[in-house]
Amino acid sequence: MKRFCIMLAAAMLAGLLAACGAAPQSAASAESTSLPAAVTGQPLRRLESGDADAYYQVRDAGDGTHTILYRIDLVTGVCAPVCDVSGCSHTADSCPALHPVEAGWTVQVLDESTLLWIGNDTLYRSDRDGRNLRYVCSNPTLAFLSNPLYTDGEAVYLLNFQPDTQGRNTLYRLDLNTPDTVEPLSTLPGSGVMLGASARWLVFNLYNSAEQTDSSIAYNIDTGETHSLLDVPHQEEPTPHNPGHQSNVADGIYNVFDFSTRTVTGKDPATGEMVLQSSPFPADPNEGRGAEYCWPVRVLNGWLELDYYSNDWESSNFSITSFSYLVSLETGEVRRKPDLPMQTWNGYPHPPAVVLDLGDRLLVTSRAEPHIETHFDNAGAPYTVESSRRILATIPVEDYLSGTPNYTETEGWI
Repeated sequence: MKRFCIMLAAAMLAGLLAACGAAPQSAASAESTSLPAAVTGQPLRRLESGDADAYYQVRDAGDGTHTILYRIDLVTGVCAPVCDVSGCSHTADSCPALHPVEAGWTVQVLDESTLLWIGNDTLYRSDRDGRNLRYVCSNPTLAFLSNPLYTDGEAVYLLNFQPDTQGRNTLYRLDLNTPDTVEPLSTLPGSGVMLGASARWLVFNLYNSAEQTDSSIAYNIDTGETHSLLDVPHQEEPTPHNPGHQSNVADGIYNVFDFSTRTVTGKDPATGEMVLQSSPFPADPNEGRGAEYCWPVRVLNGWLELDYYSNDWESSNFSITSFSYLVSLETGEVRRKPDLPMQTWNGYPHPPAVVLDLGDRLLVTSRAEPHIETHFDNAGAPYTVESSRRILATIPVEDYLSGTPNYTETEGWI
C-alpha cells in the first residue's frame, strides 16, 4: 500500500504506452475476431458495490490526497473503515483502508474474497479487507467509470468509451487474471449502452446512425450468436415528449415499455420468446404537456417494477409526478406501487432510491439530512459546501412493495 502512488502513476503510463498490452484494435479487426465454440461458463452479472453482507464506499480522507475504503455491514448497520489495525487513526500508509487515489474511484464486489477498484480508465483488484492490491489494466479507450461492468468471475465485459467513425461501439473482454489482457469480441451495429445480462447473453440498446433506427440486441459471449429484440425507427422529436420506448433487463428478461400502446412486453434474450405482455398502463396525467418516462428496473416477489416520471411544463409550479408501477409477471396486471415517504434533498422531493437488491431485502435511502461537505481546490486548499446526504437503510421487500417505511437504518449515507 505504501507504493500505491508510484504503482498508479506507472500503471497509467504503461496503459498509455501499451493500451492494455497492444494498440486498440480497429472496428474491422474486432468485427472479424474469431470466437470459440460454445463454452459453458458462469452466468453474467452486473458488478455492484455490495452484496448481501456489506456495501463498500470510497470516501475522501480529508487531506486532499487520499481516500478511505469504508464498509457498511448490512447485518449490524455499522459503517467503518476497512481496517483491523488496533488504534489506527487511518492516516498512515500502514492502514489497509487508506489509499492515495482520487475520490472519484469506486469499489465493486467481484466475489466473496475480492474487490475491484475502478478509476476512470484504470482497474485494480484487492482482497475485501483492502490488502493485497494489484494492478489489472489501464486503458483510456475503455473508460471504466462510464460503463456498467458485467462479469462471469473470470473477466469483465464492457463497451469502448467512444464509437468509431461509423458510429459503432465495440464489446471488449478484459481478463481479470492476466494484467493488460483485453480482447475485442464484436463490433456492434450501432452505438449505445449495455442494458443487462441473462445467463451468457448480454443485451444492448443501440442507435444506428446510418439506418436511423433504434434497436435492442442480445449477444452470446461464447458463440457470437445475436438476436434482435427490438428494431424501430429513430424518434428524433419525441411526441408527446417521451422517448418512444424504454427498455431494460430485469431478472434476466428483456422488458420494453412502449409509449404508443402504453404496455410493457418481456422477452427471453436467449430465444426472443415473449414471456410477458402487460395490460395497458394509465394515460399520461399531463396529457403530453411535458416529459414522460417509464423505465423497467427490477423484479420483486413476482412483480416487475417500473420507475415512472412525468412533469407539466405548462404548470405554474412545474409540477412533477414520480412513483413506481408494478406489473404482475403471472397475469400482466398493472397497478401503482404504494408510495414510500418522499425525501427532500438538494432542494427537491425524491422517492427513496434503491441502491442494492439483497434478495429478501433492499438497500435504500430512507431520509435526507443537511450536510457540510469539504472539498479541495486545485492548490489543495480546503473549502466547504452546504449540501444534503441520504441515509442508507434496509427494508424488507414486502414492506417496500406495500409502501410501509419499515426501515432499519445503517450508519452509512450517500
